[in-house]
Amino acid sequence: MTPRLLKSAVSGREPVRVAGRSQDRDTSRIRYLIGALAIERWGVQARDLGGLLGRRPEVVTRWAACGAEGRLDSESFRANHERLDRMMAKDKTVQLDLSV
Repeated sequence: MTPRLLKSAVSGREPVRVAGRSQDRDTSRIRYLIGALAIERWGVQARDLGGLLGRRPEVVTRWAACGAEGRLDSESFRANHERLDRMMAKDKTVQLDLSV
């Protein structure tokens, strides 16, 4: 996944892509990153993130589980995970605007 794609998803420029039904690899990886960080690191409830995205909490929980697995299995995924976490920690004004 390119840094541009990751940044655009998080900054809210592609909220429909994250919330949509697309199952392409890049979109899935973005969902896994956001799900894992939101639930594991930022303390967001799956039902709250799911509510923002119009998705069931079980789906968001699955994204988080896939994100946790990706972090363990893939160096590039782990690097993106840490990069996004640092970016969010440094800039408190950055928000996940995932409304559609």
